[in-house]
Amino acid sequence: MLMAELEAISQRLKGHEPSWELVYGLFRLSIRLTGYDYVGGARCHTAIYYQSRNQYYTGVILGGGDVMQDYYDHKNTVAVQRKVVENLKQQGLDDFMTALVLNTTEYKIKQLRSG
Repeated sequence: MLMAELEAISQRLKGHEPSWELVYGLFRLSIRLTGYDYVGGARCHTAIYYQSRNQYYTGVILGGGDVMQDYYDHKNTVAVQRKVVENLKQQGLDDFMTALVLNTTEYKIKQLRSG
């Protein structure tokens, strides 16, 4: 959509005299850059990029990575979580407070501590 707006503005700039169509095109471009869509109602789009878990692992595999990368990542994540739980325990937090800090359940914290 941004490229279409820029192309339309570029075509209007080829003329020697400014027009309201050019002003409207620039206005539409600025609206799109702020994340709004004026076609079909006022929809707001977030200007962020993210990828799903499947997209990430597909990219890893297509890039020559290991098919078992999700397993290794999970093991690594659990190890980091264990370190964080132990660190919070050393700071004096009990399992309930640790669960609140990590936005999880007390049961999950006890599982991580038990290994």
